[in-house]
Amino acid sequence: MNKMLEYKGLRDEYVMIKILIMEFIATISLIYGILQFSE
Repeated sequence: MNKMLEYKGLRDEYVMIKILIMEFIATISLIYGILQFSE
């Protein structure tokens, strides 16, 4: 039972990290696109 809770906690953290990475990549590509457009 405890192992299941531990696993769920890890999974939630993994999902949060994945969302953060996706947002980070989206932000960088947006900035890159603006820089490319302004040149």
